[in-house]
Amino acid sequence: MRSINQFAQAEIEAAKSRFLAKFWKEPGTECWLWRDALSTSGYGKVHVTEKQYIMAHRFSFEIVNGPIPDGFQLDHLCRTRHCVNPVHLEIVTNRINVLRGVGLSAENARKTHCFRGHEFTEANTRWVTANGRPQRLCVICQRIKNRLCRRRAGIPARCNTYSEAPYSMPGTGRRRAVRKGK
Repeated sequence: MRSINQFAQAEIEAAKSRFLAKFWKEPGTECWLWRDALSTSGYGKVHVTEKQYIMAHRFSFEIVNGPIPDGFQLDHLCRTRHCVNPVHLEIVTNRINVLRGVGLSAENARKTHCFRGHEFTEANTRWVTANGRPQRLCVICQRIKNRLCRRRAGIPARCNTYSEAPYSMPGTGRRRAVRKGK
């Protein structure tokens, strides 16, 4: 992301004077709402030079509080993307910013129970990696699913290995011959 440190002091001063005229203070919320150019994701843009811009909330924060450290982002505490009030902004890591949001990963992280109602406790939660991403599984639901799969495959409930299975060997696509007594 761009920082105001990349620009000359004269360009920053000119952008400051334009910045102050391009937001209005919303009564009741204390948000400073940006009234000029917005990015496609809804964040305000301040043109520092004719061709270069910086996000308006970052510009506002850096003018008041100084530069944002590398590897960190600004989180809108008011949840309003085009708010440029530096009091409504906090420096956080990407992970914290995502988890505070309303996206799918944030919703899943806040869940305390699986879809069947079992609580995600340390003993009832198993973490696996699927497609390079960590995924949380309910141990109770996995046992139920495994039981159903074994029942469909004709594997007895007390059978510990697939070699003891009378019919199919899952994953091989082959069926075992069942020998009848002589």
